Amino acid sequence: MNGIHEVTGSIPVSSTKKGEVVYAKLFRDILVFAFLTAILCVWFAVFIFIHGIAKGIHLGFLAWSFYVLCFPATHGRLVYGMLTRFKYNRTTLTEPFAWSIAAILNIVTILARPSIYHKSVTSRLLFHILSDPYPRWLILFVAAIGTFYRMIVGIDEYYKNHRKHFIYHQLINIIGMAVTLYLASEPLIVIFNSTSA
Repeated sequence: MNGIHEVTGSIPVSSTKKGEVVYAKLFRDILVFAFLTAILCVWFAVFIFIHGIAKGIHLGFLAWSFYVLCFPATHGRLVYGMLTRFKYNRTTLTEPFAWSIAAILNIVTILARPSIYHKSVTSRLLFHILSDPYPRWLILFVAAIGTFYRMIVGIDEYYKNHRKHFIYHQLINIIGMAVTLYLASEPLIVIFNSTSA
């Protein structure tokens, strides 16, 4: 019977279902990529509309670097990480790339154009965090642990015991968010009071 099945050239049901799952996953990834790209475009458009092209783009990237450096998450896998999934059928480790770009951007900005940090709420808050090593660099430390958790425990170990590490990772992310909100609350209040005065 197996020989007859192979000669007829009929497609097994399992192969058909597998193909449908692959195309559904690809369609979902394309929708997510398009949605996140649209959000980024709107994000930069708002900054450009308020501050002009040059300052708007700079402030947009500073706001992005605030998210990358101060919030524990899978940074770099939201937009350009999707591009690697389309090409290699998996999302590669783009977190080191995102962190490097964010760090270099802020180092260059602090050295060359520190005044631009005072143009928006997010950039002012970021400047408060970067210019106050103790205790606000704890935000960067905890965010780094959450972001690089997969690399810290090892990729093979992470996927070998995925359920356990997923729970640990989420706990670290929750703690990191709590630390960020707590340590950023005081400078954020100062910023809002100064802008409303």
